[in-house]
Amino acid sequence: MDATPVNGVCLADYCEVFDACSLINKARREKEKICENETMAVARDHCTTAMTKCFPLKQEVSRRLYAQNNRHWCQVLDCRVREHRKREEDNAHMPAIVLVILICLTCFVFFICMIYCVDYSDNVMQTFKDYGFVTDTCLRRFRKTRDEGRKNMGMPRMRDI
Repeated sequence: MDATPVNGVCLADYCEVFDACSLINKARREKEKICENETMAVARDHCTTAMTKCFPLKQEVSRRLYAQNNRHWCQVLDCRVREHRKREEDNAHMPAIVLVILICLTCFVFFICMIYCVDYSDNVMQTFKDYGFVTDTCLRRFRKTRDEGRKNMGMPRMRDI
């Protein structure tokens, strides 16, 4: 750490490229760093220079790689782009949480309805008959099937839940 090779590269010069400058020390990480366009311009120049060294523009394949990586890493070094990405990251988890809560709530309501229908099946079927959804024949078949099922399972009566 005390000596840098002659042709060496200081990775701290590229911390803006990887959005890691705020992670260098804890004090900076705890308080939000203010984005400066001048700092971003210097970082963008460092990034472009590094891309040019890594992907020479003389060959077709490396020119394509230069364009892809430059667009992905260097051209996004802008305060507005960085702020937009941070807002997207902050808001990305909220819909997932809402979805999980809705699924849990739906399962709970479905469970309560199932318990009610099992426990009060006679009342439910009678209500359906009163409103004309089922006929007397259907109601008798339901009760006969239920009683046969209870008898086959060895449960003469359902106990209260």
